[in-house]
Amino acid sequence: MSFVAIAARIGKSDLNPVALACDRAAWAAAAAALSERIVHRTNHCIALTFNIISLPIGSVPRHVLPHRYWPASCRKDCHDRAFGMCLERKARVRRTTPPPESVVAGWYENASLLDSYSTDLSSSKQYSMRVLATRTLGDPPAWIKALVAVRDAMVTPFDVKASGEVRASRADNERVDFFPVQWESDDEIVLGEDDRHLDFRLSLLRGNSPTGTKLIATTVVHSHNAFGLTYLNVIRPFHHLVVRTSLARFARAQG
Repeated sequence: MSFVAIAARIGKSDLNPVALACDRAAWAAAAAALSERIVHRTNHCIALTFNIISLPIGSVPRHVLPHRYWPASCRKDCHDRAFGMCLERKARVRRTTPPPESVVAGWYENASLLDSYSTDLSSSKQYSMRVLATRTLGDPPAWIKALVAVRDAMVTPFDVKASGEVRASRADNERVDFFPVQWESDDEIVLGEDDRHLDFRLSLLRGNSPTGTKLIATTVVHSHNAFGLTYLNVIRPFHHLVVRTSLARFARAQG
């Protein structure tokens, strides 16, 4: 039934309620169908206007042109690029098994938190572990600094040292950013701090990989009480994000 006919019937006063309800339902269905046709035609015109086949992916805003209206060749190109980027990200930073050769291996048993991530070292030059640690953890992005500030505000009332206090308590050659250096060798540096709530260690280990060398970041934490465990569970998801981001930034900086 056409829109004109439906409108004419709804406008009649002699329709009974059941018939009126049916006509209104028919009107809604017809309006939905028309709306879908308008959207389809509009997006088709936009695709022609932008000549999307010849434009780079991303030059047309996605909210303007839904993915299902892109030409098949363009959709495939977009998928391939996205898949390639995903593989690149996976190749840069990988979850790995905590290395048994690390000096913090003795901390692995009964740890409250234990994880390891790795990334390839593309440069053949053998930088010192202090340099690698500084490039990985130094000068973090603003959102990581904001997380640290929130962490400091959260733990200060519980007599836990804030990052600024830890930084001020150590000489420059005894820390990387605000992380105290606990141990250092030619191929590994261990950062960490102990307090009455928890002890943590962050190991950066240089090891062999099929493509040359890799950098492995291992975090291990032992909590001592309920507050330490609660704090650890609160920051756990942010910890994973920060470590992965730090390694990814380091990997991109290598070129």
